[in-house]
Amino acid sequence: MRDRAESPVAPTDVLYVDSDADFAQLVERSLTRLDPTVSVTHVESAAAAFAAVAGDDHVTDTDGRPRTDDPAVDCVVSAYTLKRTDAVGFLEEFRRTYANLPFVLFTGAGSEAVASDAIAAGVSAYVPGRGGGNNFHLLAPRIRAGAQGARAKRRSAGA
Repeated sequence: MRDRAESPVAPTDVLYVDSDADFAQLVERSLTRLDPTVSVTHVESAAAAFAAVAGDDHVTDTDGRPRTDDPAVDCVVSAYTLKRTDAVGFLEEFRRTYANLPFVLFTGAGSEAVASDAIAAGVSAYVPGRGGGNNFHLLAPRIRAGAQGARAKRRSAGA
């Protein structure tokens, strides 16, 4: 596993959480076209996202919880509607374990109420999807900024 604090311009590993596999393919194609350093992995549920963020090593601390100092991804991007929950419920649970990992809500099912709930739950960025364009040009820089900010914090904490 590479050291995610190594460089502010290192490749960015994105975990995309959405039960819509077809849209997930569009997200991956669009993000990698806009930023070739981005790598997108898709999972369909919050539970699968937790496993993916923990990584193949499933390294745990002394109480058996996943270590949060070296997650297997640089940023989580989630649709709003998920299997068995919504993105805000997922985010609330996610923040209990991964307080500093960037989490972007990217949804066409958004509203001011959803945005407000997401902000209260600790979302890093909220990007509304729009019609045919889907705002990928807004999503890509928010992912990059979140990943760079998290890397900078890990570098300063390790110094």
